Amino acid sequence: MIIVSDSGPLIHLSRINQIEILKVFFNEIYIPEAVYQELTSSEEDLPGSKEIKTSSWIKKKEVKKDTAKEFLMEYLDEGESEAILLAKDLDADLLLIDDLSGRRTARTHGIKVMGTLGLLDRASDENKIQNLEKIMIELREKGFWMDDELFEKLIHG
Repeated sequence: MIIVSDSGPLIHLSRINQIEILKVFFNEIYIPEAVYQELTSSEEDLPGSKEIKTSSWIKKKEVKKDTAKEFLMEYLDEGESEAILLAKDLDADLLLIDDLSGRRTARTHGIKVMGTLGLLDRASDENKIQNLEKIMIELREKGFWMDDELFEKLIHG
């Protein structure tokens, strides 16, 4: 199974100490250079930067530079654009991405997507994590936005 990730899910899962849940489901995850740079080039320690630098199962892969990236960057940031292009280049089975416009763009190109919430919901359904409600509350407290209706739907099915 080929999995590509944008920075959002890596950051959010790191903030709540759940990044290892990715390894439970996926043997390896590919990230484009722009995502790697976004997470590791800052002077401050961004959530996920340590994991990206030290994990053997998160692999950086270069995206072919072409006009498609320039076109996508009119609507998306560089990391999202490269993640979509890498998913397309690798014929990935899944793209991990939270940004709504990025998800829509990926879907229009036939790429299956899942976000942080979908991953946590799946982990809860498969008993890979305990107390989804507690994790969701912590995720919200650490800056992840979700409306109350979605929160209730995930917690109560």
